[in-house]
Amino acid sequence: MNGKITYHQQVSYCGKQRCRKCREGIGHGPYWYAYSTENGRTTRTYIGKNPPPGLQVLLESPSPPDNLEPVALRIRTLGQFQLERQSNQEWQTVTDAVWQHQRVRALLACLLSNPGRKLGREQVMDALWPDADIETASSRLDRTVYSLRQLLEPALSRPASSHLLRMEREGLILAEQSKIWVDADAFEALLNQARTIGDPGSREKLLEEASVLYGGDFLPEERSADWIIARRESLQRNWMGLLLELADLRIARDALSTAIDPLDRLLAADPANEAAVQRLIISLAQLDRRGEALRAYHRFTTALQRDYNIAPLPETRSLYEAVQQGDSHAAIALTSQSLSPAEAASLVDRETSTAYKQGYKVQIGRSHQTPLIGRDQELEIMNQLLLASEQGTRTRKKAASLPLDTQRRPQCILLVGEAGIGKTRLAEELSQGALKRGWAVAWSRIYAQESSV
Repeated sequence: MNGKITYHQQVSYCGKQRCRKCREGIGHGPYWYAYSTENGRTTRTYIGKNPPPGLQVLLESPSPPDNLEPVALRIRTLGQFQLERQSNQEWQTVTDAVWQHQRVRALLACLLSNPGRKLGREQVMDALWPDADIETASSRLDRTVYSLRQLLEPALSRPASSHLLRMEREGLILAEQSKIWVDADAFEALLNQARTIGDPGSREKLLEEASVLYGGDFLPEERSADWIIARRESLQRNWMGLLLELADLRIARDALSTAIDPLDRLLAADPANEAAVQRLIISLAQLDRRGEALRAYHRFTTALQRDYNIAPLPETRSLYEAVQQGDSHAAIALTSQSLSPAEAASLVDRETSTAYKQGYKVQIGRSHQTPLIGRDQELEIMNQLLLASEQGTRTRKKAASLPLDTQRRPQCILLVGEAGIGKTRLAEELSQGALKRGWAVAWSRIYAQESSV
């Protein structure tokens, strides 16, 4: 509406690298601003630390404190990325404009993917802004933290006082499960609880509850961050093991028809899962559904050959032949030879290893690397040390009888220097050269916030 003036209290950020308030996400202020709209154009006018006199009277009237009641939030990460807030005893999906900001979602995703829901500032900046300089990345992080705090607790007058997203010792910490419920954490909690229960009926019930929570891949929209991928794969392995165990419990109590459902779900996600196929063939054969059992085997062998270029295990082949010949007694006898969930995990490792040999490419350092300039001398020295280490490995047996203090071959290279002079880029270049020479290269990062680990 034209001519309408609204007042807002906001925190500002100067963006200076040495500013402690900005670095800790506190910012300056808050300051009051007046927003007015004329002919469709909105302008902002700085008021100051104190509101206009008329507004001050309203603010001084009694009002409840910000945190009179705990904030209730739910975050769904399995098969979707959705934030829900409780209002009038009902859960409502958050559709605020801030939630659509990519960096706000990415920051929350990073925190949810790490143990304890915490990350160091350097880790976050490296993940979200790998190509930006420290000052720029720090300023962007401060603004993103401020926006995420406003999203989590919109009623707070000072987002820096948030209890759901805290800044401690150069690290960001998201509140625990009792304050922010996350489906992935609830899924793992149910699994852990099921593993401690000896009663099959109670364990089956907990596994069923957990299977309902697993709606799909963890944070499916985030496809590149390493720690998100690691959490996604861990949750998926747990889910597959859950389905196998659920099928085993139902087979053990002769509920064969209901055992087929979790096996079908597992094979829909992983058609080459041999443990699931074995159980499915056995269940279908015992239900006198021999044709379906044979077709399940043929679908499995096709997927195994197409995706991994390997053949089924002898036990699976023997199971198929027994069903094909109509020998139900032999099929039942082979039931005890089917893969356990633990053996199924080792089978996944076998398949994964084969896939890696076919097309896996090791990622050294950052995905976006600038050309190495002006470091020819340093790189040559490091390559010479690498060569000397190779030669030392070949003659290690001859030198083993010498005292340690007389073995002067290089054992490690330590790169030191000021921030931003190119240490990481030089290490990337050396690592790529070592990989081509047949070295096993492990690339990782450490941060000051992890010193207590």
